[in-house]
Amino acid sequence: MKILKFNEQQSQVQTPQGQGQSQSQGQVQTPQSQPQGQVQPFQVQAQSQNLSAIKSDIKTYKVNTPGLKLDEITNDVSYASNIHKKVLVTYFKTNIQYIDLLDKKKHIFKINDITGDIMNNNRAFFNAMIFDDNEIKSVRDNVLYYAMGDFYAGLPDMLNVFGIEMKPLSYIDKEELKYVFEQHISFDETVNIMTNISKFKYLGKIQEFHVWTDKK
Repeated sequence: MKILKFNEQQSQVQTPQGQGQSQSQGQVQTPQSQPQGQVQPFQVQAQSQNLSAIKSDIKTYKVNTPGLKLDEITNDVSYASNIHKKVLVTYFKTNIQYIDLLDKKKHIFKINDITGDIMNNNRAFFNAMIFDDNEIKSVRDNVLYYAMGDFYAGLPDMLNVFGIEMKPLSYIDKEELKYVFEQHISFDETVNIMTNISKFKYLGKIQEFHVWTDKK
C-alpha cells in the first residue's frame, strides 16, 4: 500500500523511504520492508473491524434484567456493618439507636422515624439500602456474570448447516462478548439495575456511599 505525501513547496512525491523524487519522473517507490514496530494501515483496519461492529451494536440495545433478584446480584459482596449504619445516621440526621439492620446481605436497614412522634408512641419507620462504590463494583461483576450466563444458556448446543454439524459456542470470541456487556452494564447502569430490582428510590451519594429508601 503506497503512502503518499504531497509537498506543495517542492512539488515532489514523498515515500516512507525518503524524499526528493520529482513528479516528472512518473515513478513512485514503495518500501520493500516495513520498519520494525510499525503496523501497516490495512492491518490496523482489519484489527479494528470487529471492535467497530461491536460499538455499533452497543447503540442498538437497551439493558433489561428480567428475573434477576437482589440477593443474587449481592452474592460475594461484603455484608453491611456499623460503618453503613453510621453513614445513614448522618444522612437521615437521626440517632444510631433508631437504626436496625434488617438484611446484612442486601444492606437493608430499618430506620425509625421519630419526627412525627417524639414520645416514641406509634413510631413510624422506613427502610433504607446502602452500598459503597467498591460494593457496587462487585454487584456489577455479578450482573455481568449472570448476563453472560444467560447469553450462553440461549445458544443451541449444535447447529446443522447444509449437513455440517457446528457448535456455535466454539465460534464466539468471549473477550469481545464480555466487552459488549461491559459497555452496557456500566457503574451508573448498575445503580439503575439495583434501583429497579429493589423497588427502592435512589436518593443519592454521600462520600463513597449510595443510599436508597422505600420511604414515600
